[in-house]
Amino acid sequence: MPISSNRFLIGLDIEGVIESEVTSMRHTFHYKDAVQGQINPEGCSPDYKCFMVQRNVFDNALVERAVKSGTVFFDGFGVTEIDIIKCPLSVQGCSKTGVSSTLTADYLIGADGALGPTVRAMGIRPSSNYAIGMEIELAHEWGTGASFLQPSTLHLEYGAVPRGYAWIFPKKDHLNIGAGIFRPKVSEGKRELISKNLLKQAIVQFAHSVGLEVDENAQKYYAHPLPVWQGKERLQDAGNRVLLTGDAARLINPFFGDGILHAMISGEIAATCIAEGAAGDYTSRAHQHFANNFDTALKLAKFFYQFPGLCYNQVVKNRSSSRAAAKMLAGETPFPHAVQRLKSKFGIKV
Repeated sequence: MPISSNRFLIGLDIEGVIESEVTSMRHTFHYKDAVQGQINPEGCSPDYKCFMVQRNVFDNALVERAVKSGTVFFDGFGVTEIDIIKCPLSVQGCSKTGVSSTLTADYLIGADGALGPTVRAMGIRPSSNYAIGMEIELAHEWGTGASFLQPSTLHLEYGAVPRGYAWIFPKKDHLNIGAGIFRPKVSEGKRELISKNLLKQAIVQFAHSVGLEVDENAQKYYAHPLPVWQGKERLQDAGNRVLLTGDAARLINPFFGDGILHAMISGEIAATCIAEGAAGDYTSRAHQHFANNFDTALKLAKFFYQFPGLCYNQVVKNRSSSRAAAKMLAGETPFPHAVQRLKSKFGIKV
């Protein structure tokens, strides 16, 4: 998460939530031609950083804070059906002990992911439109291995994954090593299998390239859809009672692939609209915040991932690229501004 997530962390046990604070980025192309850049070079201010979290720990901390504020939390309640036609709305589910129950409400904020029951209940968006990501968790003791493996450094590999990239994120006692294909080109029948094989190969090779041992057959891999932004779409039902946020609203940045900050911001927008009695304004308010930036990020992503070698040599290897990326992640530099600078500085047409 970028440093601009700070305002959403108020009231949380920061030391218990933040696994590491990243202040530098190491970039490679086809596992070679490494360039490491500081996010905060000497003489630059203000300081930026990225926070690394474990989603289960972070999500649990958010739930605990919500409960302290008066939220009723149904632990272990598995949703089986959502009826968005009835008034009030109804959510049917089953507890861990097998007891079924029905919850009703005037509004429903869908924050249950790209393939969650809220999106299914609204009957939108086939899963075939999603990009795909995969990752592993590899135990690591800091101070061992290559000198460039540091808890303050993340690693990005641009050439090994077609139309995507690979990463190594530092955590408290392990490394998150993953890869994502943002723009798959294979026909529907074979796409998932081919993509997963490509991602597995990229993850293992990336780990080996930095001196890490990975048992390809014994390692557990976690695959998940990446609902990257594809343009404006309606983020609520016709009755303005169901509002989609985060991954359910396809609010993953199409260039970086990040989504936590956007999920929290969209949740804030949705809650504000309901509190103000203006649920019907949610889609327009969300688009006002995200659309222009994400539309430009999508154009940049199409160019960048089509010509990764050119972009690596002309842009990524620039000494200011790591700080520029951190500012874009934090929302301090909007994508339209960044693209305009690329056009003027490098003559790149996006």
